[in-house]
Amino acid sequence: MEGLMQFTGIVIIAFGILQIILFFKVWGMTNNVKRIWKKIDNKDFLSNACISYIKGDLEETEKLANEAFLQEVALLSKSSESYEDWLNGYKKLKDKYTRLFKKIDKPAPDFNKYEDPKIYLL
Repeated sequence: MEGLMQFTGIVIIAFGILQIILFFKVWGMTNNVKRIWKKIDNKDFLSNACISYIKGDLEETEKLANEAFLQEVALLSKSSESYEDWLNGYKKLKDKYTRLFKKIDKPAPDFNKYEDPKIYLL
């Protein structure tokens, strides 16, 4: 009977230690909500523009690409942790949309207008 009590005690202690480890793991995950939110809220804003490009409607493609650019700028503004992070992300967006507008032979939006730090502060 004493051996069974020792075994049960060891199992309970091990279970308690694992519960404490799990608590700190969950706590660590909740401290990094922005990174989790970025992974969950990863949207493809260009899908409608791609569909209209395939259909051959370049005017609609231009309109949808402009909207997608503005949505991605807003998302970047919301999810950036620092101004430098926002600038790096904005540079990538600028390069991406410059290539896209060249591909559809339409003028790109005025990217300099959106580089204002006030946008990051929203």
